[in-house]
Amino acid sequence: MSARRPSAPRSSRAPAGRTDRPSATPKTKKPSASARATGVQFTTNGDRTVSISWRLLVGVLVAAMAFVLVAPTLNLYFQQMEQVRTLNEQIEAAKERNAQLEREIALWDDADFVRSQARERLGYVLPGEQPWVVVDPEAIIGEEAQQEYQEQMGYVAPLGPWYLEMWTSVETAGATDLVPSGRLLGDVERPEPDEPEED
Repeated sequence: MSARRPSAPRSSRAPAGRTDRPSATPKTKKPSASARATGVQFTTNGDRTVSISWRLLVGVLVAAMAFVLVAPTLNLYFQQMEQVRTLNEQIEAAKERNAQLEREIALWDDADFVRSQARERLGYVLPGEQPWVVVDPEAIIGEEAQQEYQEQMGYVAPLGPWYLEMWTSVETAGATDLVPSGRLLGDVERPEPDEPEED
């Protein structure tokens, strides 16, 4: 316990020269405890008054500041979680691909598999075997077979070089429209353009 200094006794008398008259300056009235607790008051269009306490205003302000500070951090957290999920999927895909490649490597330990791959990929044969290579399985060999194919397809052999055949085709395509008189469209006389009148 700390030692307290005794205070000087107060005199009940008023100091000399002072009277109990009211002072010339008006004293401001302190708000009551209930008025201080109400906080901010708003009056609506009617006679109704809405009051919001200071505690509520401070609480809303603190919540808004917390949201402003925490929102970017949460956004960054969710972005990083998405990146982690994507990377985990890539790791799983890489593990599956690795397992598949290991299975293919294990196949090359089998001598029969190596022989079959040498036959298919490189065309190797064992000693004493005769290889047969089909160059174009859909090619038609021989003139009789070629003619039969052309007849089935409705092919007409060209009568001259390719450029003459092309020119004949262009002429035929250009001469298909006939005018009512029976002449070709190119033979129709075209009217002369009118000359501008001079003033």
